[in-house]
Amino acid sequence: MRTRFVVGVLSTLFLVGQACEDEVGPAEVETFTAALSGAAERPNPVTTTATGSATISIVGPTLLYRIDVANISNVTAAHIHGPADTGGTAGVRVNLCGAGSSPACATGTVNGVLVAGSATNVAGISFDSLVVLLRNRQAYVNVHTSANPGGEIRGQVVRP
Repeated sequence: MRTRFVVGVLSTLFLVGQACEDEVGPAEVETFTAALSGAAERPNPVTTTATGSATISIVGPTLLYRIDVANISNVTAAHIHGPADTGGTAGVRVNLCGAGSSPACATGTVNGVLVAGSATNVAGISFDSLVVLLRNRQAYVNVHTSANPGGEIRGQVVRP
């Protein structure tokens, strides 16, 4: 499964890069990460052994994401929220898994691709505005579970 994802991501990056290269040069890849923990949950930290990480890459009008979680069960949804700093909370901007959308959430790894203009799981924000939130550290990834419907682990999105 991981090999297929890597091949798919590389194929997407190649095709986007080729399309951009024909017009203005090679496509630039911007990468962001988030370290997910219960201690980062707001407004109240959650005591949990669950941990995780999220990697988000922007290539032209395409957002690729990967969420890895461990020691967590009954994941119901994962989102990008914003605008908010590490102490604040904000509404859902992008549904990454679950909550009635594809892909379904799973314990382990969830991968996905969003393309500006065709993504149906983006709420109340343009693709360009989402990228600005990511660049300005005003977005966080939150993983929700049945035991912690408000979120069990969370992490602020930053550039590594």
